[in-house]
Amino acid sequence: SRQARHRSDTAEADHKQLIARHTAAVVGVSEMKVKIAGIDVDELRAEVAKRRARMGALEPEAGGVGEADVAAGAQQVGRLRAALRELDDELAKARGALEQVGGAVVRERLAEIGQVIERAKEREREVEVEYEAWRQLQHWLCK
Repeated sequence: SRQARHRSDTAEADHKQLIARHTAAVVGVSEMKVKIAGIDVDELRAEVAKRRARMGALEPEAGGVGEADVAAGAQQVGRLRAALRELDDELAKARGALEQVGGAVVRERLAEIGQVIERAKEREREVEVEYEAWRQLQHWLCK
């Protein structure tokens, strides 16, 4: 009887602990949903298209690339890398929460974040290639 009572008490304590962990996980997922909902994929795509158009408009001025332009490009690459690290950190947090809760909505949002990260990585590679091309062009034109 004592042993059964002890097991019952232990099971009840474990149950309460699991409820507390579940509640904390639900709150965490809710916070992540709010944070993820703030990402506007269409707005991000429009910004990328706008910047590509601006870059296309700058092509005729290729001969006017100076040290300041090269430095600005290097700074932009640094900012993009920092943004990428932030997105990677958010992805890691989202994956951790997903392992605890396992909700379908969170998995869907995580997939969207993964796509955004991939686009950011692709954009970083494009900027690096563009930066190197401008640097080479400047070097060649200044000879």
